[in-house]
Amino acid sequence: MDDAIRTLVSTVCAGDVGNPDWGIIMELCDVAAGSAADAEAVSRMVLQTLERRETEDAVSLALLVTETIMTNCPQFVDLVAGRLYLQEIVSVAESAGQFPDASARASRMLQEWVTEYPSQPVFRHAQAPLQHQTTSEFEAVDETTSPVPATSPALAAEFQKLRSDLVVVEEKIQSYRNLVAVGNHEDADDVVDFLQQCQPRMNTLIEAGLAGKLDEQTLETCLTVNDHLIKALEGDMSGESEGKAPFHVADSSPDYLSGPFSNVSMSEAPPPAPARHHYNPDMV
Repeated sequence: MDDAIRTLVSTVCAGDVGNPDWGIIMELCDVAAGSAADAEAVSRMVLQTLERRETEDAVSLALLVTETIMTNCPQFVDLVAGRLYLQEIVSVAESAGQFPDASARASRMLQEWVTEYPSQPVFRHAQAPLQHQTTSEFEAVDETTSPVPATSPALAAEFQKLRSDLVVVEEKIQSYRNLVAVGNHEDADDVVDFLQQCQPRMNTLIEAGLAGKLDEQTLETCLTVNDHLIKALEGDMSGESEGKAPFHVADSSPDYLSGPFSNVSMSEAPPPAPARHHYNPDMV
């Protein structure tokens, strides 16, 4: 089993941090939830990746795997709170000069763990020295209590905007397929540029959802829309066997969770599009 786990961890950490392999990450979550021995094996393999520091992408992906498994497999929290694992994450957080993006991710994770896992005071102790190294202020949390998130009107509006954006993406995917079907490749190229620019944002949304910052229904919709998006960009024009998004934009009662949604909304200007994708009929 160790070899299989090592292969999964190596594969996902050798990928692109901008487009992580969520299928493998969720498979690792299932493995870690299977037994204490398997969870320990997963933690050991991920820790080895953190220790090697081969590339910033590998370190960032190892942190992403850690965070996602903790969210989906509560018993994994105790393993991350262990001295060696936590020590390595703190070390990454302190390596801003070498790996700035990974360092920022590790610092953010440690800050969030203080409030998310109040029964683990070791997270607060680990984060405290980092707090003094920055100018940002972080409110200390009592070890025996956990703050109760509140749903604000601004948060509700942010959710509604996100849901509207996802509906727009779904409509653009269908529009792209229709344009290709009638042979209007010039307009199809314009639409596919938009879809390509949406892909990095979709990855950010899924990452936020798997980290517990989106409600379950919104995460499910993100995964569904992302699946449709990938198929369209890969040349699958059929749209067959695709599930509908779990909600419609008119649905006004999602199960909101508190979190920093403003930095994952698709309403932000997306990064530059990659090389233009031209529809190839042979791909269908």
